[in-house]
Amino acid sequence: MAEAGEYASQPSQVPANRNDIKWLPQEVTADWKRIHPEKDKLTTIKLDGCVITVASGGLQKAGVDTKRRKSQAASAIKRVATNMADKNKRSIPTFAEKGGGIAQLGLRYRFQEKANSSRQKIAVSASKRMNKLRHETEEALVLRQKAEDVKFTSCMNDVRNLCAAAARVGMSFMPAEVAEREVTLQSVAKDRGSVTSSYPSVQIGVDVGTGIHQDSNDKFHGTWGCLGPLTMALPEYEALLELQDGDVLSFPTDTLWHCIVRRPSSMCQCVCLSLYYNENQHERFCEDLRCVRVVEASG
Repeated sequence: MAEAGEYASQPSQVPANRNDIKWLPQEVTADWKRIHPEKDKLTTIKLDGCVITVASGGLQKAGVDTKRRKSQAASAIKRVATNMADKNKRSIPTFAEKGGGIAQLGLRYRFQEKANSSRQKIAVSASKRMNKLRHETEEALVLRQKAEDVKFTSCMNDVRNLCAAAARVGMSFMPAEVAEREVTLQSVAKDRGSVTSSYPSVQIGVDVGTGIHQDSNDKFHGTWGCLGPLTMALPEYEALLELQDGDVLSFPTDTLWHCIVRRPSSMCQCVCLSLYYNENQHERFCEDLRCVRVVEASG
């Protein structure tokens, strides 16, 4: 196991609160330290008591052909009903390069759904709804929608397979946390459509950059899987973590200030699988579970 040195925090580089999210200008990061996890090894990076663990090439070691699977994962932003980038509704500003975006798959809680809505507030991600074309018959629209649904299901299966591989890599270096997370999720949302047995949801970022943020409501460590090279900024430590294709990392997303550095898509495509378990989401699962009525069969 390789180990990176301990880094002291620089609080002046992080936002004072979530209403003061800052982007990272290139000139700010020019002199920052660059951390390169050791190739094909497990690296722990110590940050004032906070630890990031990086399994270099973890996805390849788990049997994933990352070059082939990257395009499959990237297709999610075309197949899923919601592209979450550039909507101006996210608490974390996100920029997507042309052709990129953010898709969320798995079990989700529709926060903005009205209480009297006929739609379920807790549901699995869905395929895009096809709009009727000019002069198109209802029968043709139905067939086109069915074809799109099939493509979405195939995409969802591909993503679940990738996420399961990333979670298995995490199990190799943090088994206790993974086991606790799985028991917790299965106790409140078993067979509900979660993306893995221990994570309800994944956000797939295709050629995106994000503002500096903490995921303050995350209940457990987050896990990222990289399909293509990615630079993660740690502004509090004036450091850049250089991740490579196939790397899997886990870190305390709720307390560590971080962001993805924008990288022009002309350089190379990068897909980031961001697996997370949100505390508010968990509470909604619990509420939903309490609403289920158990009807005993009469003798």
